[in-house]
Amino acid sequence: MGRRSTEILASGLLAFAAGYVLWPPRHVYWVQVSQAIGELAALAIVGISAVLVGG
Repeated sequence: MGRRSTEILASGLLAFAAGYVLWPPRHVYWVQVSQAIGELAALAIVGISAVLVGG
């Protein structure tokens, strides 16, 4: 049971860190990226990055 709890905690921390990197509070740099390359392309980059981090 202890190993399962550790895995859940590690997964939660990794998910939090990935979310913070991909969409940091008060500094959403993806808005600037979307203005430069377009909203759809910026969302695709965010989505692909999230999948890679999740994988």
